[in-house]
Amino acid sequence: MSGLTDATAIIATLKGATEIGKALITSQGTLDKAELKLKLADLMGELASARSEAADLQDTIRTLYEGLLGRFHSSRAGWTRQHYSLRESPYPAGNLSN
Repeated sequence: MSGLTDATAIIATLKGATEIGKALITSQGTLDKAELKLKLADLMGELASARSEAADLQDTIRTLYEGLLGRFHSSRAGWTRQHYSLRESPYPAGNLSN
């Protein structure tokens, strides 16, 4: 999965879990024990799904980061920094009128 798809899936899963939680809160004791257990099992399943998708997204981000970092370091391999001090000035010492 791509990172954007992972993020979208996580949001959708968490939205589903939120809807289940809202249904449990608004039921106000009208659910019997079996229905409550079923709703809680659904909620736990949604949250487990979101956790798994978040881990996948984290792996995708880490892979992309390492790839970008590798490209950055390899692009700098042939680059050297030029450093000049005052002693290496191209102008003769003491003659600033030129």
